[in-house]
Amino acid sequence: MLIRTILAIVMMSSLFDFIDPRSEREKMRDRIFMEFTKKMKSKHLYAAGLGGGCTKDDKTNLMGVTFVYPYVLDIKTSRKLIVESTETLLDLINSDPAHAHFFENFPAQVDILMVSIIGEAPDCGSDYIRTVGVIKGEVSYDTDDPTRKVMPFLNVHEETYEEAKKVLANEEN
Repeated sequence: MLIRTILAIVMMSSLFDFIDPRSEREKMRDRIFMEFTKKMKSKHLYAAGLGGGCTKDDKTNLMGVTFVYPYVLDIKTSRKLIVESTETLLDLINSDPAHAHFFENFPAQVDILMVSIIGEAPDCGSDYIRTVGVIKGEVSYDTDDPTRKVMPFLNVHEETYEEAKKVLANEEN
């Protein structure tokens, strides 16, 4: 009876793969995102949104993810989290040569990634970072701007991704 149950489960799972309407590129992207978001939970980063884009040839040219961080961020912590998460995503994409078929450019570079982290606002006024994001190789650090109703963030610092990596490396040494 156990063998029949196992065979039934295997057959059902292969049937679901057969009728899965997602393209192979979408399945690959979802596998990468699933592993990526699992790894980021250890850093208290919780996925709030995933996305991406592709060319007419169904090649990935953009991958994006937004995380929620349940603590107040400062610039040092923001930089560390954005660099570590971006590097982890790049490593996952580039670790499998089979992924090359699904990307417009391979190995993937930071310029196809959009990673953002939203932190908590402090209970009282202080220097803090509300959002940090890397878009096309540029890192932007923003705080709340209560004077604005639409896009209520104020940019407090910008740097290239490579500059962020260098600063982080110097801070760790």
